[in-house]
Amino acid sequence: MNKKVFFAFSILPAATVCFSLLLYAKKSNFAESANNDKVIQRRYKSVNLNLISQFELAANVVNLKYCNSHLYIYDFDKQRILSINTKGEVTQAYGKRGSGSGEFIQIMGWDVNSSMVRCVDLGTLSVSCINHQNKVIEYSKFDKSFFCATPLNENLYLMRGVTYSKEKKPGASFSSIFWLLDTKLKTQTEVPILLPEETTVPELAYSGFFANSSSGDMRFFVCDRAGYFFAFDKSGKFKYLARTTDNFSLPKIIINEGGSASFDAKSPFTSYSASSTDKYLFVLSVVNEINVNPKSRGGVIDVYDVNDGRYLWSFELPKVDNAKSSAIAITENQIFAYYGEKIVVFTYSE
Repeated sequence: MNKKVFFAFSILPAATVCFSLLLYAKKSNFAESANNDKVIQRRYKSVNLNLISQFELAANVVNLKYCNSHLYIYDFDKQRILSINTKGEVTQAYGKRGSGSGEFIQIMGWDVNSSMVRCVDLGTLSVSCINHQNKVIEYSKFDKSFFCATPLNENLYLMRGVTYSKEKKPGASFSSIFWLLDTKLKTQTEVPILLPEETTVPELAYSGFFANSSSGDMRFFVCDRAGYFFAFDKSGKFKYLARTTDNFSLPKIIINEGGSASFDAKSPFTSYSASSTDKYLFVLSVVNEINVNPKSRGGVIDVYDVNDGRYLWSFELPKVDNAKSSAIAITENQIFAYYGEKIVVFTYSE
């Protein structure tokens, strides 16, 4: 099983959620592609990809980001963030496994900028900010559980929660699905998203992951079990919900004793990873088209407009040493892709 798949399942038994819900939203908050039932057909585009380097990495990589000429990766096994230079050398390790300040049991959200690395830990319900001298400069605790998170500004975090409204009729509020944590004011505020309208999104699975635009102006929550993504601005305000090209049936949900929920192990994933520039959102998707080089494919990247969520085109990543990519970080002209035990770097142009 892909290592990232393991990560996505790691907290499911503890989540108490309802999956038979219908989500209602204003039409103005839906991308055009999300506001209809038409199947989005992939349009493959030839892009210029050149493999320029690759290096092995002794880490279980869940996701990766690029900042200040360094690649940053989340090492799941050791619960830390690693900084890697262009030669593949580890230059800094942020955090470690533990339950104190700057220590983590299960990182479920992180980001990096020129000043610090910020991590949100599910195991301790805490936030740690670690500067590039590896000193903890902020440590905050909170008391509301969540599924995953992404830092916004210095003290604000967008959280994907696990609470829900039992009301399923039009007008019911599902706004507690996303909420904002302010570590300075010590507040936890629901993000208003869903409003009564005739457009519905059935059984939207709560599992997924965040991706941030390179400037930090946008945040995206990409569903990994359903073909949708949410878009937010840098303050955490909801902007739109868009459909993706993934046309799988929605996952089978198993409700266990006590109300906890899990996915059928055979349910397909729709996407593994995402990365965003200020122009495009890139989603590494799971596809099974027989007629598009399935044996040589190392992954398919779908490209969306960050302004309105419109699907634009797709392109393929090659296999490397017979492996497929499970995580990506993309800049204006480079693609960093994780292939099981190594990082592969491509130059990229349209």
